[in-house]
Amino acid sequence: MAGVWVSHIDNLRHSAGYLKVRVRVEHTRSRPNSIGERRKPDPKGRPGYLRVDTVHQGNHDGQPGLYHINVVDTVTQREVVGCVERISEWHLIPLLEAILHQFPFVILGFHCDNGSEFINCQVKRMLEQLHAEFTKSRAGPESSEIIRQEGFSENPSSAESVGSSGFLEMREAWQSHS
Repeated sequence: MAGVWVSHIDNLRHSAGYLKVRVRVEHTRSRPNSIGERRKPDPKGRPGYLRVDTVHQGNHDGQPGLYHINVVDTVTQREVVGCVERISEWHLIPLLEAILHQFPFVILGFHCDNGSEFINCQVKRMLEQLHAEFTKSRAGPESSEIIRQEGFSENPSSAESVGSSGFLEMREAWQSHS
């Protein structure tokens, strides 16, 4: 071994034969999640099927920015935008309830990408109370078509907004319901 160069040993360690015998790799197993059905929503021309997405505003001077929650009806393109300081059930559920109350029609469906912020038991329970179907899709460019990183809407005046100004009141109201 004294006559073998260190670089040659390193080459041998990266060879397929060595890796096959000495290295054991366990890949991460996906965990099935029964919340929400994995499919595209099918509104059949009826309003009330909503798509939701989250956009992070970004950090500014080391401080975390807000998260914008954008909910769009797939048929009428009516858009309601809200913001929260953190992505958690504690912050999202009151805002989501306030956003859903701003739509002038019955909520029939709720569609999100595979992000965990909306795929949880709290959202599932809220949608069951509304008798709305809950669908989800894989994250990707086609599932985020309602959001553009530059802005929320081509016509900003068409979007209603639920800002963080009434956030504490919404959180207190949500706590009194729970």
